[in-house]
Formats: sequence, C-alpha cells, structure tokens
Amino acid sequence: MALSGRRTDLCLKSPPPAGLVILSLLFLPLLAAQTPPNTASLAGKVRDEKGLPVRAIVHANSGLSQQHTFAGPDGAFQFTKLPAGTYFLCAQVPLTSLGPKDDPFVDSCAWQDFTSPRLPLLAGQAKLDAIITVKRGHLLTIRVNDPAKLLPATAAKSDSRLSLSIAGPAKLPQEILISSKDAAGRTHSIVIPYDTAHKLAIHTSGFALKDANARDLDEKTPLDVKVSPGGPAPILVINVIQAVKK
Repeated sequence: MALSGRRTDLCLKSPPPAGLVILSLLFLPLLAAQTPPNTASLAGKVRDEKGLPVRAIVHANSGLSQQHTFAGPDGAFQFTKLPAGTYFLCAQVPLTSLGPKDDPFVDSCAWQDFTSPRLPLLAGQAKLDAIITVKRGHLLTIRVNDPAKLLPATAAKSDSRLSLSIAGPAKLPQEILISSKDAAGRTHSIVIPYDTAHKLAIHTSGFALKDANARDLDEKTPLDVKVSPGGPAPILVINVIQAVKK
C-alpha cells in the first residue's frame, strides 16, 4: 500500500533537564520574597460613647507588627503598608483632649479593652470602616502623705521604694504613676473604667504605712475600688509612718 507523501510529525515535548527543575525549586522562596509583604491597610474613626469624634493616638498591634498613627479632630485615622495578620486596635486620648478632670477617657491600650476591634487582614486587603469607641472613666487619685520626708525626692513618675498598681477583672496590673509632688508628699493618678471591680495594691520595700483611719496597710491586702458615674469618689490616703527594715 502506497503511503501518502505528506509527513506526519509527532510533537512530543521532552521533559526539562532535572538540573533545571531543581534550580527552579531553589529560586521559588526568592521569588516569593520579592512579593511585597506589607500591602494591607486599614482606616476608620475614633468615637466617644455618644458617637462624637475624638482626637487620639491609635495603635494597631498584630503581635508581630506594631504601628501607631494619629486621629485628627474628625477622629479619622489610617494605616498603610501593613503585613497580613489580625490586628487589635486601641486608642489613647492625649491630656489636652481629656475634657473635665472628673470625666476623662480611659486608655483602652493600657486596660486591654477587649471590646476594641480585632480585624483580620490579608496581604493586599484594605478595610476602611473600623470604629474605635473610647469610653469615659474616673480619674482615681491616691494621696501619699510623707510628713517626715522619708520617700526619695528624686522620684519622677515612679518609685521602686513605694509604688502603687491597680488591676481589673483581667488581673493585668497597671502602675499608678506619680502625677504631682509637693513638700508634704505626692499624688498618684490613673483613669479607671466605671462600674468595674478593681484591686489596688501597694508595693513597698521599707516603710510602715497607714490609711486615713490609722489602719495598717500592707502588700498582702489589696484594697477594693469601684466607681460608678455620678457616684461618690473614693478618698484614698496613704500615710508614710516610718522606715522599717525588711
């Protein structure tokens, strides 16, 4: 039987050399690293409990990445070039924006306010509607009387020989910093959330202490503190009686 003069080609592609395959696999991580990792972004607004805008310092924390930015008078903020992750957002209101001293804003970053947004972000994703609500609280003040001037005069914001801390239900202690000093002693201040049970702890390395009613104070017995809006402000006084050896 005569065969046609037309030639039939079987185009079978040969596999690439093994060395080329291995080389390609070696370069895959390098190619992935060239993809911009910080391509997510998020934006939103800081509001008070009435929905009004609040000027604040806004923090975004994923555990691996921490950034901060500023929310202006309109409460708007924006983060760009974020790596992928789940971000916890919180806000700190500057002292210039506190308003009445008996009705300031709680620092939601310090108090680990778990009602604050937690936003998952993928690489390249943009979220534009995050809302951070800052709540008002009570400006707790503790007066430390030191008539004999036993406390060191060099302490600025904190003092390891006599310090105060307070913890809420999450049991995360917050140091109560020194807000003012005078010849008779010092005052410690912190803003605490309303209607929340707190434990106030005293830490001292060498002083005998009493409260305003001449009762002994020590590190083993924290004081209960809870304040409601419009309720009476607690009067907390610590009197430094004498230095003791421990």
